[in-house]
Amino acid sequence: MTWFAENSGTHNGDYRWSACLLVTVLMLAMSHPVLSEESFAEQCTAHSSLFDKRLCQERSVRHKPFVLIPHKPNYILASRTNDLEQQNEIYDDYETKFQISFKVPLNKHNDDTKWLWYFGYSQLSVWQMLNFEHSAPFRDTNFEPEIMLYRLTNVDILGWNMKLINLGLLNHQSNGQVPPHSRSWNRSYIELFFEHGQNNISLKAWHRWHEKQKDDPNAYEGDDNPDIEEYIGHGELRIFHAGNNSNVGVIIRNTLHGEQRGSFQFDWTMPITAKQGLRAYIQYFNGYGETLLDYKIKRQRFGIGLMLADWL
Repeated sequence: MTWFAENSGTHNGDYRWSACLLVTVLMLAMSHPVLSEESFAEQCTAHSSLFDKRLCQERSVRHKPFVLIPHKPNYILASRTNDLEQQNEIYDDYETKFQISFKVPLNKHNDDTKWLWYFGYSQLSVWQMLNFEHSAPFRDTNFEPEIMLYRLTNVDILGWNMKLINLGLLNHQSNGQVPPHSRSWNRSYIELFFEHGQNNISLKAWHRWHEKQKDDPNAYEGDDNPDIEEYIGHGELRIFHAGNNSNVGVIIRNTLHGEQRGSFQFDWTMPITAKQGLRAYIQYFNGYGETLLDYKIKRQRFGIGLMLADWL
């Protein structure tokens, strides 16, 4: 337990992570794979759930060499946020925010496969695109490679079906800058995905890897952001509803102690054409940790743009 305490910095963080790990082990013990040939035939029908359809589509392309599978949502927004000039007087409050995210399978996906290995990569950028006076700088870009292990499940809990356990074995996030603007951390996480009709819930808890403390903020080695979990918390709740004409999602983070910091994000998308593909997208964000550079700065952002791939 000492290693966990050093990483979390508090006994409460240790207990939360241990509880999440215990719950996950129990879920794995209760679960059974849903990768039979008959199941996949059912997952590809018009009456399949959104998760099963997504699984079917991913399986159909995972062996094609020039195909990248979407991971998190891919989008671009024209947005307005608050008080950027307080961070740097050259910044405008109007900027472009976009995310690119994909995953690549690392093992074969046969009918008897129980575990699915993936490499995932996400990149989130905030860009002063219209700030021509100062050469339209990228204010911050966050790079997030990760190694994930999926276990597909079929467990009913209070009317909800647990479809997936995602073990994020290695998740690295950094902004690639030099001190004192450098931000980075490493973590592992556990994510449980539940489905009920057109409604989906994801519960995610993470545990940060320990880094040595910096004596000098301009040093290259050491922890760039030792208190990041005091602003973004130790996990997140994601709620997603897929309607007939539009999708609505909410992402909530909270520290659950102290000053109750965290963040709230609301997403709304609607298809532009009758076929699947490009969607109109509205995003509202309020809180801490929108980007690594802003992890301890409270931001409020409203954006309108386009989304290429949603959660489901």
